Amino acid sequence: MFSNKANCVIGITTRYNEYLNISVPGLAQLSNNFVLVIYNDNPDTELNKKQIRKLGYDGPLFIINNKHNVGTRQARLNIIKFITDKKLNAQWGIFLDDDDMLVNLTIPCVDDDNWAIIQNMAVIKTRLIDVIGFANNPQYDLTPDGKNVLMVRPHLGLAGTLIRMPVLKRMAALFDSIAEKISDIDESVNWRPPVDEMMWNAVNIIAKHDNKDALPIFMDTINYVKTALDTADEKYGQPIRPAKNSLAQIDRILEKYNAAIIAELNTDAAPAGQNITQ
Repeated sequence: MFSNKANCVIGITTRYNEYLNISVPGLAQLSNNFVLVIYNDNPDTELNKKQIRKLGYDGPLFIINNKHNVGTRQARLNIIKFITDKKLNAQWGIFLDDDDMLVNLTIPCVDDDNWAIIQNMAVIKTRLIDVIGFANNPQYDLTPDGKNVLMVRPHLGLAGTLIRMPVLKRMAALFDSIAEKISDIDESVNWRPPVDEMMWNAVNIIAKHDNKDALPIFMDTINYVKTALDTADEKYGQPIRPAKNSLAQIDRILEKYNAAIIAELNTDAAPAGQNITQ
């Protein structure tokens, strides 16, 4: 089966399915061999392949329609579990938010110890025309100008970063083991937990724990375009960030997540030094 031999899996999590009009069309322009897995986290809608084909993507595709909203973190973990269950033997995985765009899927030949490929991110800050223009035409001029389009170099986060599949699978298994602890930390705050940051920290901690020589590698190219026009203070009924001492509070909750991950790894039977590519 073609999809079982793909080099990469792209995972998109979606709550507002209309955003797929932004993220999906450009995927048809990517030259690499990949499978697209879309996780629909909106129990009030049901996506089908025909809807995605109408957006211009005609490659290997799986759609997961969930009956209960689980949030971005669990949706990503469920994609990883789906990849495992379907035995999609891709070497790499990358996550894409439904209102962002992936513009480059070049995977260089790297050392076995390189568990992630970090790249740059363009952020659309002010103009809707830039979002529509780029979503409809990958040749659209999206040169970072420091005002309307910003450059993040390098971009450090789970979304938009190529991660070796064994590291992602290890993360999914670990989060299963500490699900209650993670839920308790989530509930200790009254604002949206920093999901992307905590998952990025998790893969870093796991990769280094399992292989002392593990390192990410940096490619100085833009591969991810983030839409940052939405300035609402709340999302899905929760404040986006703490009202006071925002950075300090976010750092504190990230430290709690990190501590839970490290504690679980220290009781794990997997030997330190195991090669992460196996």
